[in-house]
This record gives sequence, structure tokens and C-alpha cells, in this order.
Amino acid sequence: MRKLFVTLFITVQTLSFANNPKDTLFVTEPFAFEVKGNLKLEGTLTLPEKFTDCTKIAILAAPPVSAEKDYGGLFLSLAEHLGKRGIATLRFNNRAFTDSTSAEANEMITMYDHADDLHNAFLALKKNKRFLNNPIGLIGHSEGGSSSIIEASRNKDINFLITLSTCGIDGADFCYWQSTLYFSYPNMYPTNVRNHIVRDIYERTQIVKSLNDSAEINAALRCQIKESAARAGVEYTDEQIEKNLKQWTIPRIIAFIKYTPEKYLSQISCPVFAAHGMTDGNLEWKTNLDGIEQAFIKSGKSNYRIVAFQDTNHSYQHSQITIPFFISLSHKKEHKPLFIEKNWDMIADWLINNH
Repeated sequence: MRKLFVTLFITVQTLSFANNPKDTLFVTEPFAFEVKGNLKLEGTLTLPEKFTDCTKIAILAAPPVSAEKDYGGLFLSLAEHLGKRGIATLRFNNRAFTDSTSAEANEMITMYDHADDLHNAFLALKKNKRFLNNPIGLIGHSEGGSSSIIEASRNKDINFLITLSTCGIDGADFCYWQSTLYFSYPNMYPTNVRNHIVRDIYERTQIVKSLNDSAEINAALRCQIKESAARAGVEYTDEQIEKNLKQWTIPRIIAFIKYTPEKYLSQISCPVFAAHGMTDGNLEWKTNLDGIEQAFIKSGKSNYRIVAFQDTNHSYQHSQITIPFFISLSHKKEHKPLFIEKNWDMIADWLINNH
């Protein structure tokens, strides 16, 4: 495992109350920490007014794409609700959001890089004397849940783990399902075109999954792309080949395709709360939730809870129907997102009563 570097930055200690006069059960303060590459990630601590050594602190993890600390309002809503229930949180501008020097930062950063950043956040909290004895855990959404699973599997000091709408099956299978979902709808494409595209996606995910050396992956994908063009009766230019190749050799995509959640889930010792929304249009909620549970059953784990939230989409907003991700707007693009607070209450109840 790569080495981890962390530097604690002294933060402003002045506490500021929530804006609503009626909601003064928590306070906030800035908190920053350094990660690999000499990047300083800026964040916000939300602390219950009655903060003690026993208060749980949850580090919130978005996917390793550009995400500011409030995560389109989802993490702001969750942090404030948990704060009112006596649970502290740390949310932060992630690496892809912070690293403005890289035009391709969203694709170069993998779930493993993000797991390293979560570890640095954990160490920074532990180096602060106020939080030395507090139980610290992780709450990860979507691919941020995968990063949280990785960190929880290797850091036995993580006190709890909560995953929200997280991949529970092999990354290659997940990528194939998500990539072919659009083509599974009738009348989108002629059958022969659809079959050709779906075959391409399957073959390319299998190449990435089965090979480890980047040069071998590139060579095998290049051959597959040429063979695919020949099957379709066309001849690709070098530029077209490179364009197709680039889509499948992005570090984040390669890492995700090779990701096997069972490998990491089986090594987690802390209590786990795994939840999915039942109207999630980004993934098959039951297949992924079952995958997480089966990994725990195989490893003999008993301290976990599996929950399916009704009328909840991938963004944890109310939705009675499942809208595919290529049609629906993400929570980050909603003008005034409204999140389902009864789901937050269930999470808070578990954190308070579980251990």
C-alpha cells in the first residue's frame, strides 16, 4: 500500500451557529488537512453543541470526481441533520475539486487515491487534541462509498462505516450494466447496432479486468477496437482508434473495473450500515445491496445492517419512479434539492443505538 503523508493545519477555532435561530443544536468551524501532492483540502466540521469525548465523528466521502464539500447540498443536509442529533461530521472539498491545475483531474483520480485522502482526514482529526478519543467513522456516497470501504478495510481504528448507494458487485459487471443500460431500452437503436455496441462494451471491460500491465491493456484494447471496426465493415482512422482507446484507459475507469468489493468488505471489522434507494436510476439497488450482504455472510460478519429506502433515488431525494441516470438530473444540478430527512434519522438512530 502506498505511503501516506499528512500535515495538520491549524484552523480557526471561532464557532459559528447555524443560520436558522431555531436550529442552534450544532455549530460549525473550518477544518483543513494536507494530502499527497501537497494539496490542502478545505473542509467544514459540524459539531453538536454538547460535544464530548464520546461524540461520534463521521467523515463524509463523495465520489473521486470534482465535488465541493456540500456535495450539491446532500452532505450539507446530512451534516446539519446529524449535528442536531448529536453526531459530528467533517465534509471537505475533495482532491478533484481542489486540484485546478489538472484539466483531467476528474478522471485521473481513482477510488484508491480518494481512500488515501480519507485516511489523511482521519489522521488529521486524531492529531487534534479535541478529537483524540472520539470514535471516528466514514459515510460514503456512490463511488465515495467504495473509497470508504477500502479505507475501512485497512484501517482498523475506523469505528463505523455507512455506505449510501455503493457498488456491491465486481466493478466490471457494474460498468457493463451501467454502460449498456441506455442500449437496453427498445427502439433506441436497430438490433444489429445495439448488439455490436453491447459486445464491444463487454469485450473491453473483460480486457481491462483480466490484464494488469498498462501496456498490455492498451495493446489488447487497440486490437479489439480494430476488430470491432472490421466486424462493422468500417475502417477507423488512427484518431478514431485513439479516441476509443482513451475512454477505456482512464485511471479512474480502470480502477473501477478492477474493483472487487468482496475483497475489501470481507476485511472490515467495524459495524456497517449499508443503504440503497429503491428508485435509484444509476444502479440496480437490489443487486448491489445483495452483493454487499453476501460478502458479509461469506466472511461471517454479523455487525451490519442492510436497508432499502423507499421512494429514494440516487441523490437521496424523493422519487416514486426510477428515472435512468442518462435522463435524470444529478443532485448537483438541482436548483433547490430536497433530501429525505427520515432517511437521515434512520442513520442517526443506528449511530446512536448501535454501539
